[in-house]
Amino acid sequence: MDAAWEEALRVCKKTINEGEGAEQASIWTTIIAAFDPREPWAAPERDQPFVREALASLRYSQERLAAWYVDAYMSAFHQLCMEVLAPLISDEHATAHLPFAVDTCFEWIVSRQTLALEAGILPHDTCTAILFSHCKTVISAAMQPGMHKVIENYFQSALHVEESTNVVPDSTCAQVCTQLRILGLDAAVQSAITETASHILEHATQQAVTRSGSLQEAVYPALHALLCDELMPALSSMLNARPKEPVSMSPTLYNAWDISVSMMYDDTPELDEDHESLYLRLEYSLAKMVGKHRLTQLYALVGMFPQSRAAMEDMVMWLAKTDERIELAHSFTQALQTRLLHPDMDTHAILAYYINIVFALRMVDTSGVVLSRVLPPVQHYLRTRHDTIRVIVHALLGDDAEFELLRSELVQLQPENDAPSSAWDMDAEDEQYTRLEHWVDPTWAPRPVDAGPAFRLMRSNDVVGLLAQIFHDRQGFLHALEQHTAQRLVRTVDYDTSRVQHNIAIFKRRLGEQSLHHCDVMLADVATSRALDSAFHTQENVAEYVHPMVVSRQFWPDLDTRTWTWPTRLAQSLQQFSAFYTRQNPTKCVRWLPHLGTVDVDIELQNNERVSMRVSPLQLAVLELVTENEAPGVVTAEDLARVLELQHAALALEALRRVF
Repeated sequence: MDAAWEEALRVCKKTINEGEGAEQASIWTTIIAAFDPREPWAAPERDQPFVREALASLRYSQERLAAWYVDAYMSAFHQLCMEVLAPLISDEHATAHLPFAVDTCFEWIVSRQTLALEAGILPHDTCTAILFSHCKTVISAAMQPGMHKVIENYFQSALHVEESTNVVPDSTCAQVCTQLRILGLDAAVQSAITETASHILEHATQQAVTRSGSLQEAVYPALHALLCDELMPALSSMLNARPKEPVSMSPTLYNAWDISVSMMYDDTPELDEDHESLYLRLEYSLAKMVGKHRLTQLYALVGMFPQSRAAMEDMVMWLAKTDERIELAHSFTQALQTRLLHPDMDTHAILAYYINIVFALRMVDTSGVVLSRVLPPVQHYLRTRHDTIRVIVHALLGDDAEFELLRSELVQLQPENDAPSSAWDMDAEDEQYTRLEHWVDPTWAPRPVDAGPAFRLMRSNDVVGLLAQIFHDRQGFLHALEQHTAQRLVRTVDYDTSRVQHNIAIFKRRLGEQSLHHCDVMLADVATSRALDSAFHTQENVAEYVHPMVVSRQFWPDLDTRTWTWPTRLAQSLQQFSAFYTRQNPTKCVRWLPHLGTVDVDIELQNNERVSMRVSPLQLAVLELVTENEAPGVVTAEDLARVLELQHAALALEALRRVF
């Protein structure tokens, strides 16, 4: 460009000398020497009378003078940029040298603006706009690819990226920011400030989600406060700064931040108009950062639910701002396949986690889309486990603390006017526009396009129903329920069936009255046994330690019918009840099941210590044989099996181990 400028100057001088005479050429030579943007004369020299006369004589050649000055200005500024800014790319101390380089360029422009106004070369009202317009063109052309990284590194250093609690910029940083924007590097400033702020938020997010206790508390509110109360004021102070030199500029030139896509929310803090877009970008980036980190912790968060409810609020916020439900479902499904759905995991643990998935994902995504994509693979895997039905029934009706959340859901009875729900009677692919309830539901909405195949069923609020959906076999579930009910009833003490009756009533509401007919018969048998026991002890003079339970063979599930020889005292009492029952029911007889039931015993040890225990009838028989054995020596399991007529000695050995 310098060679081109010299050639243009030579042609200009030649034209002047040939067309306007020696006097005119002398005037142009004086003006060019005095006001050359590269090396102008000092102010006292420019103020000499002959210079003023030369300017006055060229008042009719204003356009030619302005064209010359602009060309010389652009050439000189390009050379300055190459000398001052370009070396920063390879300078290892570029962040320290950038303020001086930018200030040098800016002061050069201000001084040349003053020079043009002094000489009257450009109109006073448009001088600044013209010069800065050309300045932006030149500096954009002179910018090397690595210069954007230099600017970004400077802002990161000035705003202390690694110290998210100290984001107050100094006056030098604000001055560099405003000078770069005036020089036409708004795009570079926007990119650098956005990246720097994102690094600060990323560092703060990383610290927040990895500190102790972060799985039980929300981190987004504190990070959002950091953005609104510390980071945005710091960035606004930089963007609102004005240059130290009194540069006359129109507002449209200075307000260069892109706000074409700004959208304010109700909770958006008060910001200058040209900073709204920056805030919204950073708020969205913060939501993405928190969501990304929480997504890596989601498996642990679901496993801890409901203790992790506060931390799950971060996931709720993430989906509300980004709507990345598909990414959440895909990532979580992969985590489940890797960490949960494999043979090494116990069915009990998988089912406990399954229930947590339902409760946690309903909180995170109320639409049910994520649940409709995550739950079906888990349901499919549980169908392949042979003991899943049994574990489900024990979870619903047992005392395991891990399923307390499920049992609390179970006791929430349906309204009286609700029809019994049945997961097996509902087709997940029913037409969404033809079901009657859709026509009367004012909150009905079409099925989301990103929903899974079982979306309608997943929207049900019945967690127990979602458990039942695991199986297509209704009878298998009912049979397991009957098995569990029978096991609880045979272990009943004092014929107390209140809890079992309560559970059966709940299942009747959910599965239908006729579905649990066998359970009703079993409960009736317990009530009948209680009446028989009362009559037996009232009419017969027998010991109080015999309280039999009579069951109807046709309605109870398969029970252990193996027999062995009863202990003498217990056999006598049982024989008395058999005779009593035959007198009460002449057409029936009693068949005892010795492997069922319990016995409360008091054992006196050799040191006179008494121990109270609840044992099985077989364990009682073993105790009696051991205590009645007066001959010294060792009693073996084979001896016990022979005396009690057990089929396997292992039964006697197991009884010995549990008692002794």
